[in-house]
Amino acid sequence: MRFVASATPIDHDHTWLWARYGQDYIPGWLGGKVVARLLAKLDLELVFTNQDMRMLASQQRNDPGDISSYRLFEADRAIAMDFGLRKQAMDQAHRQAWSPTPHTARVT
Repeated sequence: MRFVASATPIDHDHTWLWARYGQDYIPGWLGGKVVARLLAKLDLELVFTNQDMRMLASQQRNDPGDISSYRLFEADRAIAMDFGLRKQAMDQAHRQAWSPTPHTARVT
């Protein structure tokens, strides 16, 4: 059985989850795809919802841009870059939200 999963943050409260299952033991014409689907359903209902969801929920942070407590390795370079770009975008959005615009700054 082969399994690949990816959890990608969409916004502060939502994450997109993608998973792919496969197996080589039973040929497709004998129901191999059905076996893979059944194993995926079993994994989703028993393992993911009972174990992984609790773990993912516990990973919430007050400041999503702060990764100072993470222990990242060389293989995590893309993760660090993603956090850096996300923090940069959040800082820029925050600055734009609080900067006065010609329509809001009036002199009387």
